[in-house]
Amino acid sequence: MSQTSSGESGLSVYVAGLEVACRDDATPVPYFGTGWHPPEVDFAWMDGREAELVFLLRLPDRPLRLRLDLVPFQPDRVAQTVEVFLNGLRLGFREVPASGSVTFPVPVEALRGRVCRIALHCATAVPGTEMGLEDTRRLGLALRGWVLEPA
Repeated sequence: MSQTSSGESGLSVYVAGLEVACRDDATPVPYFGTGWHPPEVDFAWMDGREAELVFLLRLPDRPLRLRLDLVPFQPDRVAQTVEVFLNGLRLGFREVPASGSVTFPVPVEALRGRVCRIALHCATAVPGTEMGLEDTRRLGLALRGWVLEPA
């Protein structure tokens, strides 16, 4: 693992405004922390009820918002939900009734320190086998991509 000048090992630097695609292609997704299944062709599923994105971030010079492009697992057509935290500060809670983007304002106080941890929580993730599928993974939400963009 590489060592950054600030002492954090193995973390990629994220530049605000960069859209990150979370899919299986030639490059591994560098910002995935714990809680992810291996990426598929179009997205990556959370492995159960919570997952993290972890990266280094230079302090931005303007307010940001977090945009997540999500795909819900809807075996019984009940809307999935996502609760999002940035460095332990709750950004919000949203229903995800269909594939698409959800956004959250990012308060300045959430951007303390260089290491950023975005935690996604989906309380209603269920194993596919409970829905009559052969898939044994606990599925709730898949992430197509994300960006911290100017507000």
